[in-house]
Amino acid sequence: MLAGKALAIPKVADFTRIDAQAAYTLSNALAGLKISANAATQADRPMLIAKALPTPGGAFTAEVKYKAVMFNRSFNGIGLAIRDSATGRVHYLGLNNNGTNVGPLIQTWTTIATWAANGTSLAGLFCIDAEWMRLRSDGTTLFLELSADGEDWVAVTSVGYKSFCANPDQVGFVVHQQSAGQASVLLQHWALS
Repeated sequence: MLAGKALAIPKVADFTRIDAQAAYTLSNALAGLKISANAATQADRPMLIAKALPTPGGAFTAEVKYKAVMFNRSFNGIGLAIRDSATGRVHYLGLNNNGTNVGPLIQTWTTIATWAANGTSLAGLFCIDAEWMRLRSDGTTLFLELSADGEDWVAVTSVGYKSFCANPDQVGFVVHQQSAGQASVLLQHWALS
């Protein structure tokens, strides 16, 4: 229990791994699910662990509690994403280190290995002591929200996604290591409704 909420600790077997980077590792840990990337060279592809959406293309809420060590190099980040498994298209909303600040980022990938667009990075330092992240969809728009306690949520950004990812059937968590170095996260809770 944390802040009155029972944690649902995720396991490797709960997810499908979708990535193009051998440098990423996914392992069960005592307090959660650990995702790590540690490469000596630049790695421009993310790792996505995904679950099937309850209603493909419909409304959903995905919620995660995390502990991250990701900002020791430029352009590393974490976030949540939807994916259309038929086309491979991914729409991602998360937090990113742009080399100067940590802030929200929206991106699209034609496949998990190919950028479609670098997306929108919201400028300026983003200050919230967040360890909870939530991605909501009303069936046409994605909403990224952060929380310090899993109870009170701050709306960060939103984006319409149907023109790029018309029929998403998966949702998942992304670790993105664009620059050389380490990006890692411990997922301590996962809920999907």
